[in-house]
Amino acid sequence: MGGRRFAKIVECDSGEECRIETNESIDAPDFVRFDFKKKQVVAISAGVETPPDDLDNVMNLANYLVIQGVQGGTEGAANSLAWSATIDYASGHLTMAAAGEKAGFVVFGACTTI
Repeated sequence: MGGRRFAKIVECDSGEECRIETNESIDAPDFVRFDFKKKQVVAISAGVETPPDDLDNVMNLANYLVIQGVQGGTEGAANSLAWSATIDYASGHLTMAAAGEKAGFVVFGACTTI
């Protein structure tokens, strides 16, 4: 699924320079779908959906929405990522930060309604 990308991803490893990545290079999905009623998020790549993960925290603030969760967050799981995202109500711009063992990511993207 090449072509135009709507997100920008910055990856930083402990003790190394940060770099711009693509979602393919870090195995990130093409899209995510948030279901706020069920408090779940589903990753979608090449039209294939992953099983849903739980949203651990959703906060409605004056100008934006804050969403937080843990990917691979079972006790003792390797490669777990804790993440927090904000979505600006007016623009739909999304900014997400994720941190795991010895690595961190910042993602800039945009949201649309379904």
